[in-house]
This record gives sequence, C-alpha cells and structure tokens, in this order.
Amino acid sequence: MSTALVIGVGNADRGDDAAGLLVARRVRALAGERCRVVECSGGLDGLLEQWAPDDHVVVVDAVPGDHPGRWHRVEGPVAESLAAPASSHGFGVGEAIALARSLDALPQSLVVYAVEGSDFRPGAAVAAGILDALDGVAAQVIAEAEAR
Repeated sequence: MSTALVIGVGNADRGDDAAGLLVARRVRALAGERCRVVECSGGLDGLLEQWAPDDHVVVVDAVPGDHPGRWHRVEGPVAESLAAPASSHGFGVGEAIALARSLDALPQSLVVYAVEGSDFRPGAAVAAGILDALDGVAAQVIAEAEAR
C-alpha cells in the first residue's frame, strides 16, 4: 500500500491563509513517515505536478468563512467549487482540480479539507479558532490518509 500524499496549501504571510500550511506541518510532526507531506505556497498551477495518477491525495486549504477553524471535507467534483481567498494564490484549489480533470490528470483519490478563515490580509495574524483546530484537523487528515 502506498503512502498517501498530504498537500498543505497557503500563504504564511496572509493571516488565515496559512491554515493549510499549518495543518500540513502538524501532520508531518504527528504522522512522520506514515504520510508524504508537501507544502504548496506558490501558484497552484504547480499543484498538479505534486501528484501522480495512482496517488491518494489529501489537500488542506483555507476558504473564506464566518467561523475561523471550522472545517469541511469535500471530495472530487465538489472540491472544484471551493472558493479561494481573493488573490492569495491567484489560481485556486478548485480551479487546479478542474484543470486536472480536464487534462485527465487527477490522482486515484482526492479529498480536500477546507478550513474556514476570515482574515486573509497581508501581515494579519492567524485566527485563534484556526490555531485551536490544528490538532483536530491534522488527526482527521492523518486518519483519511491512512485509510487509503
């Protein structure tokens, strides 16, 4: 059985947009070698280069929401509708998934954990709700990755 790939998406300098990166770092610390963990903080068009067709992928990203730290689990086509924070990536996770589908480049399985955030301004602090949710989201991501 292959090791699942966990991709944390975000920008550490844009407040709540750091959620995906922070979860990925927590997964790396908790799971060790049980998960391959990658951080993606550049353009998400490169997201497709991270996975192979036979991979089991879990992506974690921040989405705009009213309850920082609340998270949602979405799969495949539903994930294409995810809204990215304005201008933080330029090219959102949903768009990257849609592009991968159109290119027949989706991995074997793809799940997205979307963590709500409300402040994506440059230099903003990460919301306390997101920091409080890190261990719980990381545990869910690890369980998801190990179930594959």
